Amino acid sequence: MGNNGKNKYGVTYNDIKFLERVIATHKNVSDFRRTDDIVFHVDRIEQSDTVKVICLNEYILSEALAREIIQVFNDTGIIYVGGKWNHASEPSSGFCRDHKVGICNAGSINAALRKTRFWL
Repeated sequence: MGNNGKNKYGVTYNDIKFLERVIATHKNVSDFRRTDDIVFHVDRIEQSDTVKVICLNEYILSEALAREIIQVFNDTGIIYVGGKWNHASEPSSGFCRDHKVGICNAGSINAALRKTRFWL
């Protein structure tokens, strides 16, 4: 199904398991699966859709990395950047918004999984 266990982005097992716990216990999630170690395919109840969430741990998400993630992982819906202090640079925020990709950290992922327009 994928290459679970390795990723070139340096995301640790603990970071991945934290996001997995958030997704697994979210009230708007009916099911999910993980592929390529850092990719979560999340089935949402209220929206009747599947959102692809990419798990990273970036203190500041650069536009270059945002572009790479969107190119490498087709149909990216949300880029999760990690801890509550982590965030996106201004250029990456604009780029992702233009491509309807949300950027969330540990403090905003729950709300994003509930929103229909999670990129705003």
